[in-house]
Amino acid sequence: MHFDPACLAKAERKRAFPRALRVSGPLDTSGVRSVVKRFATEE
Repeated sequence: MHFDPACLAKAERKRAFPRALRVSGPLDTSGVRSVVKRFATEE
């Protein structure tokens, strides 16, 4: 995944994180979202 809020939104919509990590149910992506937001504003 890129440090791009649009990529994160797409990954969340497609439920890519639970599938990639092989867990059932939703995951809290707030930590990932804050890192992406921080890196996106640095560019």
